[in-house]
Amino acid sequence: MEIFDYLNKNENLLFSKLSKKDLEEIIYYINLYLLEYRKVLNFNPNDTFGIEIEAENILEPSELLSKLYIYLDEGWDKKEDPTILDGLEFTSPVLRDDIDAWNSIQSVCKEINKYATVEENCAAHVHIGAQILPNNYEYMKRFLLLWATYEDVIFRFANGEYTKERLVIDDNAHSCYFTYDSYYQELTKNGEHIWPYILENLKVSPDSAVRFKQLQKLGVYKFDNTIEFRNPNGTFNPIIWQNNINFFMKMLYYVVSDRFDYDVILRRKKLNDMNYKYFSNYDMIHMDSALEFCDLIFDNNQDKVYFLKQYLKNNNEDTETFNKVLGLTR
Repeated sequence: MEIFDYLNKNENLLFSKLSKKDLEEIIYYINLYLLEYRKVLNFNPNDTFGIEIEAENILEPSELLSKLYIYLDEGWDKKEDPTILDGLEFTSPVLRDDIDAWNSIQSVCKEINKYATVEENCAAHVHIGAQILPNNYEYMKRFLLLWATYEDVIFRFANGEYTKERLVIDDNAHSCYFTYDSYYQELTKNGEHIWPYILENLKVSPDSAVRFKQLQKLGVYKFDNTIEFRNPNGTFNPIIWQNNINFFMKMLYYVVSDRFDYDVILRRKKLNDMNYKYFSNYDMIHMDSALEFCDLIFDNNQDKVYFLKQYLKNNNEDTETFNKVLGLTR
């Protein structure tokens, strides 16, 4: 029996409320389940995203580029990046949640994977169109609180195939916890009065896990008007790319939804403040927080299973084994 024989993928079971026995059974089936690449993820059709695939040690660049010529003609771009060695960065055009977009990501990843490697310098940046987040301090306050409260869960999930963050993460995608907690407190105290100042400060913080440098205006669609998530580890695995994009998109959907639950989040924040989790422990599994966060941002069992699969990583430290579990090996 597979996990979705056991769970209806379209229902919304509260995993954080399950008994220990039921949760253990669900995790057992999740560990056995091979994630599938999905055709669509049911985003708002007006919402956009883009990605940056970083690749090192490219064996034959000209041959790789010849394999990618169709996608380069369709808006994908390549450029050198000083942070990666003997490699290139491949950036997507503006994408929406449709079959063509997901097929292009899968195909580009497949070709790059034949010629390059992911090393400690490689990241997997995800851009979400800023039209998703209204230009209102209340929504930014929610975002800052949510990120600061569950940052440890976010980082472990975004490690993708790996249990640990890449070695250079402090150089270009460091923790936002202290900054976001401080900004949340300021917005709570001063509201709209302090909002323009906070927003400008966010725009000039280029090396944090979330970057607002390209933000032109919240709530408005413009090319390159994005919120950039920089903490995910590099990967050529299209399932992880899809999972990461879905994760950040659904997190922002939750921020602007009527379901936003200050009581639950502030209660977790209080627990965190009493038992501070150091960044060096972000690679550890924090099951209570993860299940709670999962129930907050996702509204269906399928998204929750896909999140937990990548968060738990099959409870295995071996990346090669994890890739086999995902059904994707080089």
